[in-house]
Amino acid sequence: MARKSRKQSIISAESKPLMSNKYIAALYARISVETDESREKDSIGNQIQLLRNYVCDHSDLEVYDTYVDDSISGATFHRPEFTRMIADAKNGKINCIIVKDLSRLGRNYLETGEYIEKIFPFLQCRFISITDGFDSKYKNVDLSIQLKNAANDVYAKDISRKVCHTKHQQQINGKYMGSHPPYGYQFDSSELTTLVPDPETAIFVSEIFESCSNGKSNCEIARSLNRRSIPSPGQVLYSRGQYQRESCKNARWTACSVHRILKNPIYIGWTVSGKSRSNYQVTGSKRGEAVAEKEWIVVHNTHEPLISKEIFESVQTKLDYNKEHQIRAQESYVAYPDINYYKGLLFCGECGHPMQLSRKTISHKKLKKWYYICRQYTHHGKSACPKKAIQKDYLDEMVLKLIQLQMTLFIDAQGIVKSLNKSEFCKSRHKELSTKISIIKKQISKDKSLKASLYEDLADGLISTDDYILLRNKYEANLSKLKGLLPELENELQEYSEDYSVGGYWCTLVNQYQHSVSLNHNIVAAFIEKIIVYNDKPLEVHFKCAEELEEVIHLASARKLEVSNHASS
Repeated sequence: MARKSRKQSIISAESKPLMSNKYIAALYARISVETDESREKDSIGNQIQLLRNYVCDHSDLEVYDTYVDDSISGATFHRPEFTRMIADAKNGKINCIIVKDLSRLGRNYLETGEYIEKIFPFLQCRFISITDGFDSKYKNVDLSIQLKNAANDVYAKDISRKVCHTKHQQQINGKYMGSHPPYGYQFDSSELTTLVPDPETAIFVSEIFESCSNGKSNCEIARSLNRRSIPSPGQVLYSRGQYQRESCKNARWTACSVHRILKNPIYIGWTVSGKSRSNYQVTGSKRGEAVAEKEWIVVHNTHEPLISKEIFESVQTKLDYNKEHQIRAQESYVAYPDINYYKGLLFCGECGHPMQLSRKTISHKKLKKWYYICRQYTHHGKSACPKKAIQKDYLDEMVLKLIQLQMTLFIDAQGIVKSLNKSEFCKSRHKELSTKISIIKKQISKDKSLKASLYEDLADGLISTDDYILLRNKYEANLSKLKGLLPELENELQEYSEDYSVGGYWCTLVNQYQHSVSLNHNIVAAFIEKIIVYNDKPLEVHFKCAEELEEVIHLASARKLEVSNHASS
């Protein structure tokens, strides 16, 4: 007698999806800032047309997207569209990259070879260089490819060497090589390396030097300029389209921007250049290297000065004195311990800027106290921010009290839950959950056994292949559902336990710091996420992992209500 299946027979079955043999391709084009002749030859339009024609001739390719880096050197791989293409490859959106030739991918042969030999194969990404006749699907990287990469790298370094030599010669001749003119100047309409006074802003440069000569500090000068809505250097460049960053649109004068103007000899008709040097030809790195001041290129009388040399030297004397005074003041702080517990954590609630620790002398009491001050108020006055300062001792006291209060709430809430769990109602609920968990675990074991026996029934011919697949899916779905219920039930079981205790971040903190009576760096770093100080409102303190604390407090409140309702019913 034939053995019957223990499973329910199911007639319908799902068809399997067909796998596509097509490569999903990225078309990559790049061009540098080169001569008009080379741009015409390798124009973006020409490259893309060549790439699309290639795809049309190969049925195994399908275009996903086109990535274009215009006016970006091939010597660097930090290109916006190239980065987006690699991200798409990592995310599995593309599995093929097509370029016109290797120089479009890059001119640094070491990094280009790294991409072709290691990164693209690791990403399982096919690479095609059309005019080089290279396709990674059919051949490995050979010597000719590596030689061409090396040639591209030599070409890029040779171009860099020529550009650097030309710029160096122009610097020696006193030409201004900056991308935009300094505040107070504009480019000569007939020569973009020559500076002429800007009639709109030159007057304010003279005013800044005059104010400094008359004893005003950089902060006072910046406040005065902001109060009268004099456009800052950033605002001028933004309004003229020379800066695109939105942050420059409403940029204000600061002590630093005033200081940069006061230290710049450009305003006495000198052009100073060569402060940094590129070693790309030697190291291949695009990063500039600082040059010692004695090696700077200084050319006198290259353009019309805005102030006299005497005023400039007088201002430098004042600035040097102020710098020495600041150094002496900083050295006097060495005797003080590092007491800034809130670095990067304390913000002004009125303007949103970070607050800075500063020492203030109370003259009539001859006391020196520490305050956290709003830098916007310090630099720009009440027009920028109405919040002035908060005393450090007061802030420390309030923060310590709040931390101790949170720890007390955590300990009390945990104790309440543990005590209430000894009630008959909670004991009964604990037993009920234990039984439910036990039943689910038995069902999981049973379904695992039934799932394991399916293959035996298939081999004996008791069920069809379609029935086997769908029954297996049914058991797997049921097992997944049951296993998903277990963590929630087991967590609830623990919440009704007489030995209830909370794990996690807050439990660790409380065990470590519950007996602390003073504040220090470690306590603040462990508990505090952010502190916001307002003028007319209490401190706003954001604690780390606050949801853990809230969860314990909520559980204690809910358990009280639950036990109370059961007792009254």
